[in-house]
Amino acid sequence: MKKITLIILQLFLVSFAFSWDFQPKEMGRIGPAEEEATDAKGQPCSLLYIQTEIEDLEIFGGIRGLCRPLEKTDHGYKVFLRSNTKKLDFIAPNFNGKTWEFKPLLSKYAYKVKLLKQGKDPAKFNAETMSVQANAQLFSNAVASFESGDDLSPRIMIYTDLPFETLQAHFLNEGTYTVEAETKHAPYALIVPENTSAENVFSMQNLAFSAESQEPLATPLAPKHIMEVDLTWSEKEAE
Repeated sequence: MKKITLIILQLFLVSFAFSWDFQPKEMGRIGPAEEEATDAKGQPCSLLYIQTEIEDLEIFGGIRGLCRPLEKTDHGYKVFLRSNTKKLDFIAPNFNGKTWEFKPLLSKYAYKVKLLKQGKDPAKFNAETMSVQANAQLFSNAVASFESGDDLSPRIMIYTDLPFETLQAHFLNEGTYTVEAETKHAPYALIVPENTSAENVFSMQNLAFSAESQEPLATPLAPKHIMEVDLTWSEKEAE
């Protein structure tokens, strides 16, 4: 399938809700760092070991944050930080972003922190006992640029922590879409035929779409249309 470059002309307005949250715990100093690094000005950095089982972690520290890129270790990750760094931003697939603030670390010293995850486990999702809320927004003419020969068909982008196999089994109508790119984690990109409405792609009886979603769902999708759908889930209320 030909590669497509999608540029959304508006900022994301949907509050993308994933089930996992980052939880930094037990921050402490180990002692003098066995490895040393300096920043671009030759100033010594501190070393932070992040003990975690979270995969594909990325961190950002602003203009004065990182001396070196994040490195994988046997027990998580390590990163060299510039002096006076006071916060880091964590991101990972299926996690809500987290800004972690802390006291500046001493240069030439090593520190450690445990980075845990908390929240609902998508692997324990049960369609019979869970309800799924959904919100949809339609961006008309949202594709700003394509590579030569790209497919202009409309897309549906789905944001959720649920595995794609779960969506296929309970929330998508077979034969109404083609999957674009990988489906290891959200957002999942679906290509749909022109003039198809999203209410024909989703199993509407299994989803509780917001009132604001009704008009976008019923709109026939045209070339260069992108629909963003945010799915969240919770225990069904007792009747």
